[in-house]
Order: sequence, then C-alpha cells, then structure tokens
Amino acid sequence: MTTRVRLATGTSRSMRRFWPMMGPYIASRQVRQELNDNIFDDEQTVWFVMHTETGRDIPTSENVLGFCCVRISQSKCELKHDYVRPEHRDDRKYSILFDARQRYLKKECPHKAQEIVTNNPKLVGKLKATGFKESSKRGSYIVFRKEGTE
Repeated sequence: MTTRVRLATGTSRSMRRFWPMMGPYIASRQVRQELNDNIFDDEQTVWFVMHTETGRDIPTSENVLGFCCVRISQSKCELKHDYVRPEHRDDRKYSILFDARQRYLKKECPHKAQEIVTNNPKLVGKLKATGFKESSKRGSYIVFRKEGTE
C-alpha cells in the first residue's frame, strides 16, 4: 500500500482528525520545551498539519511529520508552533509547511502584518528571503515582522 503525504489545513474544530493527530504533541513536554512555548489552540488559530496517509487508516499522532499554525487577531497574524519531527528535518518538510502558511495568509489576510519570534539561526535566511525584517529582540530571541499590503 502506498503512503501519501498530506497537508491538512484548518481550525481544530474544522479538521475532523485534529485531536487524534495533534493531542499528544500539544500535551508533550518535550515538544513544548523545544518550542520554548506552550502550545495553544483557540478559535483564532489555523493549523497546518503534515501527515502520512495510507488510504485505510485514520491518521494519528504517529502519522504527523510536522505542523505549524497562525493565530489571526484584529491587528496581526502571529506565526507560531513551527515543529517538524527530528527524523524529517532534513527533507524540506518545514519549507513545505512554511510556504503553505504563507500562501494561506496571502489569500486570507493580505492586509495584516505577520510576526514570528525565533532564536533558530536556520530560519533567519528563510524569513528574510520572504520579506520579513527584524523588528526587535527579546533576550536571545528575534522578532521578525512582515507588513501587510495596503
């Protein structure tokens, strides 16, 4: 049976399989420590979850390859919780997730500014290449911002 890679996009309420896939990651102390943030979910959060699917099974947390989200508020879009399982970090999974989120934001909220906070030096080049600029620092973390279109 062929294994396919899928990208599910939506809120936790709109994605039918969200909690079986994401619940263990949201509850994981190890993932929270790596992200240096508590993982949250609310009605303003849109998730991008990359997972495998064989056609017969319902995806669970074991099928998840990586995820990220965006929290959309009145004033801005906060890019949050970017995570790819360690065994998939060298095969472009993060770029696919990042690019999917950028396409979504370009279509759904082009006029809102985007912000992301990171201390990951590997991410800095990608952010700058996609129009983000360093806006401030918080200790060892850098806040990057990309203004929306007028």
